[in-house]
Amino acid sequence: LHADGMTAPSPVPPTAIGAWRDGRLIFRDAPLAEVFAALDRYRGGRLLCLDAQTRQIPVTAVFDAATPDAALRTVADSLGLSLVPLPGGLTLVRT
Repeated sequence: LHADGMTAPSPVPPTAIGAWRDGRLIFRDAPLAEVFAALDRYRGGRLLCLDAQTRQIPVTAVFDAATPDAALRTVADSLGLSLVPLPGGLTLVRT
């Protein structure tokens, strides 16, 4: 489920289910937009990246779901992105 509606279900590897139960978020060549969407579910706010090319950067990582802000900082630092907190819980991601 996303802003444009529902998408067709897709298979989930059993290892991903186990990771979720253990509180880990695993990404393998996932577009940055997908990583942001997952982190949004665990954070108290919303991430906004206006650059389409940046949203497509592939990410391979394992994060602790209990510390989504630390995961976000790791991604931003690794990719040289800036995080700009805005009112209302919105965080602007800039290149």
